[in-house]
Amino acid sequence: MGFHIAARVTFHDGSPLTMDDIVWNLRRVWDHDAPQYDAPAAPIVRATVTMLDRWEKIDENKIAIYTKVPFSFFHYLLTVVLIVSPRQWEKMGRSWVGFAKEPAGTGPFKITRVVPGQYAELTRNESHWNKARIPKLERMVVYPMPEPTTRLAALRSGQVDWIEVPPPDAIPSLRAAGFEISLWPYPHTYPTC
Repeated sequence: MGFHIAARVTFHDGSPLTMDDIVWNLRRVWDHDAPQYDAPAAPIVRATVTMLDRWEKIDENKIAIYTKVPFSFFHYLLTVVLIVSPRQWEKMGRSWVGFAKEPAGTGPFKITRVVPGQYAELTRNESHWNKARIPKLERMVVYPMPEPTTRLAALRSGQVDWIEVPPPDAIPSLRAAGFEISLWPYPHTYPTC
């Protein structure tokens, strides 16, 4: 499967995205000997993208990624391989803990503040390479709420404006209360033993 870099893509730190950055990020997850190996994140990504076999940089704008077996959903799973700025990692002391304080990716939102275990604040990336994908929201705060009933209570009390994955048995009462429920099917597979 071949991929190319879209023109004008830059990281939040202002540096351009290069094919060497893509390779650097793949090594961050799959190369235990790489200086940038991310020991906490790598197993999580590898557990999802189990079929990746190898990659080959073709030129400055194209990379070939090979899977162990044909896998039609592969490009959807690649989204868990977050592409981050190697230069920001260097700036933050070559430390993933340091990087987490001031991360730099390429997305339509920038993470501008992180309070571990409490919330992350994201602001609109006015410099996003795809002008059609610049968010309408100026700012968003994301709270980690692993417990479904906690998310539900936060939504009903007005603490948050939206939640993901409400408890299924709460959907009828949310609809009755005027909440909009969006069900977006996405490609997925469930492995069987």
